[in-house]
Amino acid sequence: MKLTLDIENEQDLFLILSFAERIGIKILDKEDSSQKGLEYHKNIIAKGVKKSSFGNPMLWQKETRKDRNLPMRVE
Repeated sequence: MKLTLDIENEQDLFLILSFAERIGIKILDKEDSSQKGLEYHKNIIAKGVKKSSFGNPMLWQKETRKDRNLPMRVE
């Protein structure tokens, strides 16, 4: 089982870590994951995406919707 905690108070963190060690819970990662996650997502945003990989959105929309029978629709 895996549990992720978001603890803002450093004293509470030390209390929880000492309790976890006392009862034999294995601590896998004590890093500030919110900062690590923020950097990871900033890197993804900075890389961007090639617009050409999405194709023509109008054609996609027409293709997706063409098989739907809607009332009052003239084709």
